[in-house]
Amino acid sequence: MFDGKRNKKSGILVVNLPSVNCSRFTSAYGYQEKRLIYPDINSWTDINEREAFKILYPHLPERIIDNLAAPNVNISVVPWERLSPDKLNFLVDAAFDGRSRCQFDLSRPMKKRNG
Repeated sequence: MFDGKRNKKSGILVVNLPSVNCSRFTSAYGYQEKRLIYPDINSWTDINEREAFKILYPHLPERIIDNLAAPNVNISVVPWERLSPDKLNFLVDAAFDGRSRCQFDLSRPMKKRNG
């Protein structure tokens, strides 16, 4: 999310590894993403509140949660089990293409260490 002289603004994609044990997902890139990665899902619910994202993804860093709830930010959250090379390629390209349009919420300090 950082946009500096050396490290330019990046697109963000969250991939939940199997060890996280979370099968929830968020589709930020519209119909094409839904058709490609979630063809078996027929009903979608819009979530915009931070607390709802916190309940869905208790393992994610607070800064990611802030931005999932931000109005002008696109971040997809996908379970590892849903990925294949072509699906991952689509998601990485979508995140890269949309990075300049995202207005990330950078108010929360960046973590200096994982853990």
